Amino acid sequence: MSAGSGNLYTATINIDNISCLIVGNYKVDYYAENASGLFSNQVSDAFYVKNTANAAPVVSGLIAPSSIQVPASGINSAVLSVLANDSNGSCDIKSVFFNSFRPDGTITGGSPFSMFDDGNIPLHGDTIAGDGRYSLIIGIPSTQTTFGYFKFIYQARDNSSLLSNQLIDSINVFP
Repeated sequence: MSAGSGNLYTATINIDNISCLIVGNYKVDYYAENASGLFSNQVSDAFYVKNTANAAPVVSGLIAPSSIQVPASGINSAVLSVLANDSNGSCDIKSVFFNSFRPDGTITGGSPFSMFDDGNIPLHGDTIAGDGRYSLIIGIPSTQTTFGYFKFIYQARDNSSLLSNQLIDSINVFP
């Protein structure tokens, strides 16, 4: 910091060393300390970070079963997973998700379904946190009465709300 005239101080904040500067609103809090160690009131200032060279994320590497049988009792589970990459860094990926559609083309309840890269195998089916592979466990209950090919559309969204390409696949649900 440098002192200016009339108790005016200036500072320069260098953001070059921030490894993952996410697009969005930020706040900086300022305060001063005098020679006696007393602090001033806090003053806050907000600013917005925008990436003018932003690129949309890309999804690839789908892993999903081609079919799932409705069990006689209980639930038959399967893990769905995709790779999500963003040339602006993994921190720019806001969400990875899929929508599913019944054989008649109507969207299923709960869509879109969020996918996770958290390493939580029991809850989401994801094996390694932070590896760029997003997963979710789906379950087909014994009470399932709709059969046929369910369509799944996978996508990612970045912090600037750009959408990735679509990966489209289907899973045959059969009795």
